[in-house]
Amino acid sequence: MTEQREYDSVGWARRKSLEQQLHDGPALRLAALALRLGVCRHRAAHDERVHDCLSGVQDELHEVLEELRALAGQIYPPVLATAGLAAALEALAERHGIPVAMQVPAQRFDAAVEAAVYFEVADRLAKLPEGAVAANVSIQRSGPDLVVAINSDEHDLSLVRIPCE
Repeated sequence: MTEQREYDSVGWARRKSLEQQLHDGPALRLAALALRLGVCRHRAAHDERVHDCLSGVQDELHEVLEELRALAGQIYPPVLATAGLAAALEALAERHGIPVAMQVPAQRFDAAVEAAVYFEVADRLAKLPEGAVAANVSIQRSGPDLVVAINSDEHDLSLVRIPCE
């Protein structure tokens, strides 16, 4: 299956900006609240009920913070901007739960192109057949496009062309 898609660089820039806003705003405030709760919990060590209550609230706050970070990473993963496509896809593969062999060019591309490839791979890996034990992701330049090929257990899942010029 081959697909040709146009990717809007303005849309990707907005996603990147939204991720940054989530990180710099609510995520930092939640982290600060978790620290303040830790101080309160320490001060309330003499009252076991208050201490336990604050511990529970602090644990839940940490869970919310992790959920927010995971959500922000789905909008635009920070490692994609800082370290590039290869590093972002390696991190994605590590979280996936099955071995994923990657062949990714070391070359950096436009941020919108890298984001398009990243989210295409993430989407395709999420749709792997149940019971898949391994997957391969190959990204190669072919003329003005990046060709993204993904297969699992000898079954070709997809071939996507993403314009990179």
